[in-house]
Amino acid sequence: LPPKAFLWISLQSDTLTQNLNAIETLLLRYAKAPLLELHAADLISEFIPSTFDATQNYRILIFRQLAHEGNLPPKDEHPSLSNDRILERVETHPTGFVCFDQVLLSVHPKKCLLQKEYAEKLLAFVPKMHNNQAKEQHLPQSPADLMLRQLSLLVDDFLTLRRELSQRLDFWQEKLLDPNNQF
Repeated sequence: LPPKAFLWISLQSDTLTQNLNAIETLLLRYAKAPLLELHAADLISEFIPSTFDATQNYRILIFRQLAHEGNLPPKDEHPSLSNDRILERVETHPTGFVCFDQVLLSVHPKKCLLQKEYAEKLLAFVPKMHNNQAKEQHLPQSPADLMLRQLSLLVDDFLTLRRELSQRLDFWQEKLLDPNNQF
């Protein structure tokens, strides 16, 4: 790879499982280092908690992202017993990032919107780059930068959920503290 360039390998966890040897070959070729067996198992595991580790050659971060099973109620809808079950409809899935000096390996759950949307966002810059219209500051400058931008989007999902939960708690607090309301 050229000195300022880097490679992003983005795939789903089942693809990593099926093609681990091929991914190892790519990592050896472009990152000049293998992925430890323990870390490969962590990236494939559905049950691993959010974690961070570092080796001499790379850093690995696994973050449990939100996965909504259904759509949240619209914001203007009033809470009721029938739709106040946000937590029952939320689960998390691990998303893994392995950050080398010039390679980022990201491992996403099936049907991950982040993976698709961020790849499309980066691909939208390609025509602009050929016409010298793309500003460099809009593109990730390193594997770590790309990882942090994706991680930021995952954290934003938690903040959105927090906002929804705060609205629900405020509603129920008013109901519970209202002396005229027989709860």
